[in-house]
Amino acid sequence: MTRYEYPALDLGALVLLGNTAEGALYEFRTEVFADRAMSPFLLENRLIHFAKSGDWQYDPVCLDARQSAHRREFPVIRVDGEEILCNNRLRIMDEIAPSFFEFVRSYVARD
Repeated sequence: MTRYEYPALDLGALVLLGNTAEGALYEFRTEVFADRAMSPFLLENRLIHFAKSGDWQYDPVCLDARQSAHRREFPVIRVDGEEILCNNRLRIMDEIAPSFFEFVRSYVARD
């Protein structure tokens, strides 16, 4: 992340948070810590928020670092933001891909 700059990317199933020097909309460095209630909960539960849901709902898309990684690749999941904010509980809405690599592979293969 520290060596690359890129804008937020809408990839259909998810929107990757951007990493630019301009501080554009949907920046990784600001979005990850923007919600003072959800951000600590996600980090404490080893969930790395790196994207938004493709339908632009508030539910964060995370790498699930709670599970053992195969080649340092974690499952990509969408968690229920409302459940975290209202009940302080984790509810996984769905698994988007078994790893970020697999998500990219399936995204590239669809074209």
